[in-house]
This record gives sequence, C-alpha cells and structure tokens, in this order.
Amino acid sequence: LMDRRASVQGLDVLEVGAGPGLVGLLAARLGARKVVLSDFSDSVLELLRDNVVRNMSGEGAAAAVEVLRVDFEEASASEQLLADGRPGFDILLASDVIYAHGAASTLPRFAAEVLRPGGHVYACCPAGRADSGVDIFAAGMVNSGFKCLRHELARSGPSDQACTFLFFERMT
Repeated sequence: LMDRRASVQGLDVLEVGAGPGLVGLLAARLGARKVVLSDFSDSVLELLRDNVVRNMSGEGAAAAVEVLRVDFEEASASEQLLADGRPGFDILLASDVIYAHGAASTLPRFAAEVLRPGGHVYACCPAGRADSGVDIFAAGMVNSGFKCLRHELARSGPSDQACTFLFFERMT
C-alpha cells in the first residue's frame, strides 16, 4: 500500500481477517474514505477496537473506521455486511488469511459479492505456509470473474520473509 498510496485514496476499503488491523489502519491513514476492519473472533474484535482508538485520532486520521464481526466463510456474510444500505467496497484486503483451504476457497465468492465492479483485492501470505491455499485462492478468483494483475513471490519487511502477493481486479 505504501507504494500504491493513490490506490486507496477516497475509496471504501474492507479488511477481512484483520487481526490487529495493521493493513486496514494503514489504508485509513493513506486517505481511504471508509475502512471496515473485520474478523470473527470476539477477542480479536476487542483488539481491533482498541487499535482504532490508539491509532486513528489526530492528524492524518481522516477515514471513518468501523469494526465489524464478519466470518467470510459463512454463506450469509456478504448479505450481513451489505445490510443497512452499504453500497459495497472498492478494495478488499486479505493479509495472511488464505493459508487454510476453507478460507482460500470461500474468499473469492465473498469478494465477488462485496466488491463493486472494477474493485481490487490485495492479498498476501507467507511463502511455504500456504502454497496450496494460494493456488486454490488464485484459481477461485479467476473463476469468480477477477483478473489477476500480479502474483509474485517477494521478500519484504524487517525479517526479509518471503511472501506471496496477489492483486486482482473484479471484471464484472
């Protein structure tokens, strides 16, 4: 995201399996209009709320950040998320959630249901941890009407850990 700051400015962003919410909070700081941080664990949701309070006050915190319980593996997750007139999202962030077969196979359907046409999915996963999950996810994204813009193995971060990065665009 740091290299693609303009890719989130003024847009509506959803982070799934947010954990501490680092990537979604960064999107908010980089100018996203609205950010929804989601997870299904009550303890993680509490952590997310605390992190929003700690990190989203003051200068540079323009986006409205919301924390919601969403389990994207549930069939009704998109209906629940889009209730109350939410129009859908421009960007879906998925960091380290596609290592398990269930998540890797259901996230493409969920993404197709909650993203606006032309929306983007940015996903990453530590290399070696989820090679089969990454393959399942990538195939599912293409089968769900997404075009793969980038699929590469790269090293990043202070530990120089190898990660698989995937970027998709919703075509329909």
